[in-house]
Amino acid sequence: MAASILGPQAASAQTVKQPVVVDDNGKALGPLVGVNSVLLSYQSVTFLAPFTRFGFKIDEDKNFSGLSQDTTIYYFSNDCSGDEYLKAGPVPAVAALKSNRFLFPDAAYTHNMSQSRRKGPNAACKTETEFGDFGLLQSKSVASFGFKPPFRVELR
Repeated sequence: MAASILGPQAASAQTVKQPVVVDDNGKALGPLVGVNSVLLSYQSVTFLAPFTRFGFKIDEDKNFSGLSQDTTIYYFSNDCSGDEYLKAGPVPAVAALKSNRFLFPDAAYTHNMSQSRRKGPNAACKTETEFGDFGLLQSKSVASFGFKPPFRVELR
């Protein structure tokens, strides 16, 4: 009989539980990230959504398509017209939340360069070439996810 190279601990290994955010009905929203964000998935898109015990954090000071003053919108035109894009990439984007809608870049990343950008609601269009990964700005109703506050964190 051959001895196990893993030793006796291998037989008694336990499953490690991870912190998961759940709603009032016990429905899992997704894994906890950091202290107050949950990793949500919609179709093939994954994004971070800040939350509190009472629901998703809504920042009513956010505007300009629901995005904060320091969020940059990118365009492939020279005059900030046409489709709006957000920076995208291998790290999940943090969703903006305004009027009970999540705003996030889609998963169909464009590996290209933008020609113009606007930072904040009243900023002038700035023509500037920027390389990177960009996703078309997407919007999804918070209610469509079907989560019922209050939220809590459980080990699952």
